[in-house]
Amino acid sequence: MADTLTGAMARAFEIELVDPATPDSPHDYLHRGAGVRMEKVLTLDGNGAQNDNIFEITGAVEVLRVYGECTEATDATTCTAVSFDIWDGTAAYPLTSAAGVDLSGIIVGGAVYKDGVAAGAATFDDNATGGLVDGGGAGYYTTFCPFRTWKKNGQTTYIRFNFTGDANTDIDMTFYIDYIPLDGGDIAVA
Repeated sequence: MADTLTGAMARAFEIELVDPATPDSPHDYLHRGAGVRMEKVLTLDGNGAQNDNIFEITGAVEVLRVYGECTEATDATTCTAVSFDIWDGTAAYPLTSAAGVDLSGIIVGGAVYKDGVAAGAATFDDNATGGLVDGGGAGYYTTFCPFRTWKKNGQTTYIRFNFTGDANTDIDMTFYIDYIPLDGGDIAVA
C-alpha cells in the first residue's frame, strides 16, 4: 500500500492556509469570537465639542465590543473628553462616562475602547508608553463589557464617538464594532 494519497482522497485532507489577518477568515473569527464585524474610518478634525455618528443601530443587537484605533495623527495636540454614547435623536445614553478620557498626544496604533460599565471612562491604550492588562487586573474581566441596545421606534439611532478638539486637530481613527443581531436587528456604518 502506498504512503501517498491521490485524487479525491488527497483533496479531502487538504488544509487551506489563511493569513491570520484576513478579515472574516476562520482564524479571524476564532480570534475575535462570534458575531459580525463592521468598521468605519473617521477623521477627528472638529473645533470644540464634537459628536460623530459612527454606527447606525437598525434593531436589537448585542454589542460585544466597540473601539477605535488611531491610523494617522497629523495633529493630536488636543483630543479630550473622549467618550461613546447612543443617540436616538432626542436623548444620549452614555456607553462610557461623558467626562471622557484624554487622547491628546495619541500616536498611530493607540486605541480607545469601552471597558466596563457606562459610568466608567473609556480606556486609552497609549502605545507611546506601552502597557499591559493582566489577567489578575481589575479591568481584565470587563474588557469591552458587552451590552444590549436597540433602535428607538421611529427614530434613527446611532452609536456616537464624542470628543473635544481644536482648530488644528487632525487624527484618523478606524472604529470597529463586533455584534450579534437579536430579533432581526442589525448595525450599519453611519
